Amino acid sequence: MNSKIFISLIFLSILSGTLPAQTKQISVYDKYEGMSSEKIYVGVNTTLLFTGEYLYYTVFCLDDKTKQPSKISSYAYLQLISNDGTVIFQHKVSLINSRGQGDFFVPTSISSGVYKLIGYTKWMRNGRTELFFQDDISIINPYQSNQTRILKDKSSSIVQNSITASGLKIQQDKRFVLEADKNTYPKRTKVNLKLKNFRGPSGYGNYSLSVRRKSEFPNKFVDQNPISFIESHSRATANELPKYFNIEYLPETLGERISGKIVPRTEGTSVENKIVGISIPGTDFQLKAAVTDSEGEFHVDIFQNYTKPVIIAQMLEEGDKDAFKVELIHDPPLNLDNLKFKEFSMDSTMESAILERSVSNQIENAYYQARPDTLEIKERNDPYGGGEIERYDLDDFTRFPTLIETMVEILPYASIRKQGKDNFIFNVRLFDNYEGPQRSALVFIDGMLITSHKRIVEFDSKTISHISVVREKFELAGKNYRGMINIETFDKNYFEETSMENIAYLEIMPPVKKKKYYHQSYSQEEKEKYKRHPDNRYQLLWNPNVKLQGSEKSFDFYTSDIPGIYEITLEGFSIFGRPVFVSQTIEVR
Repeated sequence: MNSKIFISLIFLSILSGTLPAQTKQISVYDKYEGMSSEKIYVGVNTTLLFTGEYLYYTVFCLDDKTKQPSKISSYAYLQLISNDGTVIFQHKVSLINSRGQGDFFVPTSISSGVYKLIGYTKWMRNGRTELFFQDDISIINPYQSNQTRILKDKSSSIVQNSITASGLKIQQDKRFVLEADKNTYPKRTKVNLKLKNFRGPSGYGNYSLSVRRKSEFPNKFVDQNPISFIESHSRATANELPKYFNIEYLPETLGERISGKIVPRTEGTSVENKIVGISIPGTDFQLKAAVTDSEGEFHVDIFQNYTKPVIIAQMLEEGDKDAFKVELIHDPPLNLDNLKFKEFSMDSTMESAILERSVSNQIENAYYQARPDTLEIKERNDPYGGGEIERYDLDDFTRFPTLIETMVEILPYASIRKQGKDNFIFNVRLFDNYEGPQRSALVFIDGMLITSHKRIVEFDSKTISHISVVREKFELAGKNYRGMINIETFDKNYFEETSMENIAYLEIMPPVKKKKYYHQSYSQEEKEKYKRHPDNRYQLLWNPNVKLQGSEKSFDFYTSDIPGIYEITLEGFSIFGRPVFVSQTIEVR
């Protein structure tokens, strides 16, 4: 076979920032000076939750200069923060065409109170934190005895807040109409809903659609929507240019941006144009390389899926391994000292409503398996680049004590050759019988790159499940390698059990997994299946990805056993960045 397989090293992209300079090198940060700023809007299904319920959200990212969906960031970050600064959750959300989605199940460990939902991109950290998306989320936990944060006496108002929703008109886009086939519905009945777009092509876009029972608790907070958000953001930035200066955080345009630096162990040693290998272990392992700049910094983008959220960085060249220390850079925590929290309170007159909703949540969670959400399956990364894999399960052979003996006795196309006095290199016999320079193979254990082969020649083969060999040429950082060997242990955790000098580790936050939310049906075929199942849904429909590309779009959903007024809400931004918000109500009896 004459095919070549390349493991990526991006030298020529401006976004990689790893181009070796032929003249005076410009800092990668300087290249982004004056680039457009951006903003985040987070649409939620509700701002008042009980423990045992889900906070569903959609994320929209917009370019401040063009006012259209942003192409700058491929990830957004969300945090839910308590008034004492505790981070309740932190999510990394993949942005596809400037949109993302996720959810958070509110556990019983969370106390009652008002929390702040914060949304931003890494690129936005170059601007003011006051411009991060913020929303107030009220949580009631009826299972904890200490309710001092929200409990007031009967004479006190339910919400202590200087701004109330009473008398304020929520702005809607009159060129969109939500039209249900009826105003009132019985329980477990189909609702036919039409979305009508009178904007024409300027109304095309991706939106979120929510159908939820209106809260039985008076809400005097002013809920955000895309229209009010854009107006508020415009006022806050009226005297600012839509761009960032003094760049400290690089944009995550191609994927997750991993940054680091090398530090010389001997003063005066040049740190420029050194090659750093970055691997992500696991069965779908990845290997990339980056070249350091004049300051010893390096950057690489991770844009393929992974299962092990760990970055491992090490020097690739033999002469550099002991000459430099590799460091991976952690982003500092946000400074959110200026957050202002509103007060939510309740009194004993709300006891009956709290009990009713708590019981409904318990019942609904008990029957969750009858109406489960499903995870969208992502395409797994092929670490072998499409090469033909020869796999050797060691249980099929007589086991030998060490790895070097195992390779000699079992692997016909792989070998270990001694080089010099005390060094060893692993070789693979290639398909094309290429003899060229005697460069080693790429060697991994559980997906972790092994740059010093002599460390593992005596590796205990009893811990090895199988060995995979690829007899192709690989290219990394402009150099050819004679094949690839991946040694997989039974525990698949070599990187966790091994501490090697000159190697840097960084745990990264994996993106939230995208879900397909369950769509309840009581069609003729489904009626019998759910006849004996209670249906206590307060959230009748959550569709975070409504694609509108015409003048009309139809939806349907089914009512539950919970009577009341339900609010149907569509929100988001058109393909031209115009904010859209429209709502309608129906009644279930």
